[in-house]
Amino acid sequence: MSATTPPLKGLRPPLSVPLSPRPAPLKRLGEAARWFLTGPAGTGKTALAQLWWEKQSRKLPAIWLDLAVLPNAQHLSDACQSSLGIENHAHTPPDSWPEAALVVDHLEQASPDHLEQLAGLLDTLPAQWKVLLISRCGPPKASWILRFDLRVLGGDAFWWEDEELSHWMREQGGLSRQESHEAARWLSGWI
Repeated sequence: MSATTPPLKGLRPPLSVPLSPRPAPLKRLGEAARWFLTGPAGTGKTALAQLWWEKQSRKLPAIWLDLAVLPNAQHLSDACQSSLGIENHAHTPPDSWPEAALVVDHLEQASPDHLEQLAGLLDTLPAQWKVLLISRCGPPKASWILRFDLRVLGGDAFWWEDEELSHWMREQGGLSRQESHEAARWLSGWI
């Protein structure tokens, strides 16, 4: 992206709130290169993806495409290339792009054109790319799971483990270790 070109809206994660480390789900995301995160609003999909994106961006170029705010006219391949600093978009096929990490958020809000572009992009991205797709509902087509070799993370994977919750309450809530442990057990239904 040149110095005169403003950054495109939708190419960075929201990062609006301080995030608490989530070691268990982050560890699971390290088990495969391509993931599909699904769950209702507020379950922590985007927050987990932000933590993953931050971790990846320390090692690789990392691209965040938010389909809720990315203009419909914006071609996804061009957005990726701009984020990677590739100038000659028309003559640089995806299989020659450098290794990177890609997050596509709000897949449920994608236009039919963006879905078609995304499918084409996923078909041609190098295998070493790390990809995280996020949606409040299932994939646009059931065949995407097999076609793009996606692992699915949803449901109870976003629940906080007692130790994670206890740590968060100590750090953010100022509770003692004992208070946070009891509160975590109570919230988990043990008390």
